[in-house]
Amino acid sequence: MSTSDDLEKRLKKEPKRKIAFVESAPARPSQQLIQEKIQHYGSISHEWIGAIKQARYEFVNLVADKEALIDRRGGAYHFWIKLEQLRRTNEDKMKELSDALQMFNMAHEWYEILVAADEAGELERLEFLQKISKLTSSLRSQEMMMKKNFKVLFKEEQEVSVQAQTEMKMVIAAEDETLFQMRNSLQDLKDEVRKYRDELRASIVRLEDKLERSTSKIVQAEQKSQDTTTSTMAKLTENITKIQQNICNLEAMMNNHSRQTADTRISPFQSRATSKQNKKMRAERNLQQCERELSKLEESLCVNWIRYRHFGNRNMKESESNMLCVYCKRRGEHYSDACPWTRTVRERIQVLEDEQRCRACVEPGPRTMNCTRRIQCFYCRFSNDPQSRDMDHHSSICTRPEEQIRRKERKAEQEKRITRLRDELKELDDDEAADN
Repeated sequence: MSTSDDLEKRLKKEPKRKIAFVESAPARPSQQLIQEKIQHYGSISHEWIGAIKQARYEFVNLVADKEALIDRRGGAYHFWIKLEQLRRTNEDKMKELSDALQMFNMAHEWYEILVAADEAGELERLEFLQKISKLTSSLRSQEMMMKKNFKVLFKEEQEVSVQAQTEMKMVIAAEDETLFQMRNSLQDLKDEVRKYRDELRASIVRLEDKLERSTSKIVQAEQKSQDTTTSTMAKLTENITKIQQNICNLEAMMNNHSRQTADTRISPFQSRATSKQNKKMRAERNLQQCERELSKLEESLCVNWIRYRHFGNRNMKESESNMLCVYCKRRGEHYSDACPWTRTVRERIQVLEDEQRCRACVEPGPRTMNCTRRIQCFYCRFSNDPQSRDMDHHSSICTRPEEQIRRKERKAEQEKRITRLRDELKELDDDEAADN
C-alpha cells in the first residue's frame, strides 16, 4: 500500500476515533484545564528521560558490584534480592511513565476536539503549543524511544535475575555441602579428643600406681636407714674427737711453718688475683665457642625446617581400617610412620632388614634402587635444598626428624651453658671490682 493511501485511511479513521473518545468521556474539560494538564503531565514525562538514564546507571553499577557481593557469605542471595528490588522499582516507574504519557496524549486529543467543536481557537492552541514547544516536541518524538529503552532494561534485568537465581542456588548448595563436611570433621575431632582423653586417664592411673609403689619403697628404705643411724652416730662422735685433736696439732704446725716462710712466699692476694684472671679467660673463651655453635644451630634450624614425627594411634579412614603397620603388625590403628612401639629409625631399619623389605616402599623385597612404587619422603619434601630431597627411603625411616630433635636439644644445652658462663663472668667482674 502506498504512503498516500495509508495517510488517507488514517485520516478517515481519525474522526471516528475522536467521536468514540468524546462519547466515552464522562465530562468535557475546559480549555484552561487542558492547558494545565498538558503542562503538568508534560513536565512529569520530561523528567522521565533522566529517570531512565538513572535506572540504567543503577543496573550497571549493581552488575559491576556482583563479584564483591558474591564473595561474602550469603552474597549471591543478597545480590538477587537487590536485583529483584531494582527490577520491581523500574516496573513501577514504567507504569508511572506510561500513565503520564497517556494523560499527556489524552490532553492533546481533547484540545484538538475542543478546536473542532469551536470551543477553542486553533490559533490559541498553536500559540500555546509554541510556548511549550521545547517540552512537547521532544516528548512526542522520544515517547517510543523511552518505552523501548525501558523494555530493553527490563529484559536485561530479567536475564541477569534468572542467572543470579541460578548462581544463588549453586552457592547455597556449595555452602550446605561445606557446612556438612565441617560438621563431620568436627565430630571426628571430638571423637579423637575423647579417645585421647581416655588414653590420658589410663596413663595417669598407671603413673599414680607407679608413684605409690615408689613411695612405699622410699619409706621402707628410710626406716632401714634410721635403724643404722644410731649405731653409726657413736662411731662418728669418736672419730670427730680424734679429728679435732689432729686439727689442733696441724694448726700448731701451720703456724710454725708460716712464721718460717713469711719472707719468701707469694702474697695470697696476688695468687687469688692470678687464679681469677685465668678463670675469667677460660670462661670468655668457652662463651665465645658456645655462642658460635649456638649461632650455627639456630641458622640450621631456620634453614632446615622439618615437621616433627607424631607417634600414637589415629582415627583411620574407613578404607584404611585393615591397614597393617609394618613394625608392630597392628591393623587399623596407625600408620607405619606413627608407630608408637618402634620409634627409632635404627630399630625400624633393623625390622626391614630382618623381614627383607624394601626401604623405599616398605613392601617385601629388596627393591630400594629400582622400586617403582617409591614416592618422595614426606619429611625431605620440606627441605630448602632440592638436591637433598631423597626418594630412596620411606617416610617412616627418615632420619631428619630425629636430627632436628637432636639439634634442638643441643641448642637448649648451649643456651643453658651460655647463661651459666655469663653468670660466672659477672661474679668474677664483681669480685674484681670489690678487690679494687
